[in-house]
Amino acid sequence: LMEGHAGGWLFAILVALDRPSDPDTTAALRSIVRSLCARRSELEQCNVHQLPTLNVLITIIGSYFGQLEARSVPHAAEDEEWVEEE
Repeated sequence: LMEGHAGGWLFAILVALDRPSDPDTTAALRSIVRSLCARRSELEQCNVHQLPTLNVLITIIGSYFGQLEARSVPHAAEDEEWVEEE
């Protein structure tokens, strides 16, 4: 998902989206943020340069587009229990 310039392209698409989004767009965003969270949890030490991009995209989709529950997936490196903000 984050090969090449995919992060930049995804950011550009997010900038062009209107809020509130229609149900199909919301479903697509939820799917994307879940994929990003899964990718982040699978990162190996050699790919940590992708972490900032993943975090920014997850935060934008989670906060700005209202997908906070999808963002509640804990980071793989965190040992403490995740508490979702309200």
